[in-house]
Amino acid sequence: MKKFSFKLDSVLKYREHQEKTAQIDLSDARKAWLEAQNLIEELVGEKEKILAQLRIDAMEGMAASWYMECQNYARQLDDKLALARNDLENHNRILEEKRVFLKKEYMRKEALGTLKILYKEKHEKWVEMEDQKSLDEMILIKRGGLH
Repeated sequence: MKKFSFKLDSVLKYREHQEKTAQIDLSDARKAWLEAQNLIEELVGEKEKILAQLRIDAMEGMAASWYMECQNYARQLDDKLALARNDLENHNRILEEKRVFLKKEYMRKEALGTLKILYKEKHEKWVEMEDQKSLDEMILIKRGGLH
């Protein structure tokens, strides 16, 4: 009997490729998000360390010019922290977009996969019916009942 062939196999393979590409993009977006998160944690730690040291030095007595320099450095860290938080928000948005895109690609691939399974089942039933029809005809021929 005729072998089953799905005419949209090339499209299905392309959709699988698109899904894998979307998975890689999502992985890259997660990596960028983690890097932004780590940068924020580093900046917060650095700021806390500087401010703690500044308090200790202020209690012991320090030059006003050095105190002002330390305050300026703390403000610069605040600015970097604000930029890093904005960057993290952008990465959150990108990450969510990549998740949605991956879900769409997965659904598109699964729809074609389901269609392939349905067509294959239909083809198998057709082959079974054709085989049965052939067997019935052979039995009728052997009995001599085919008119």
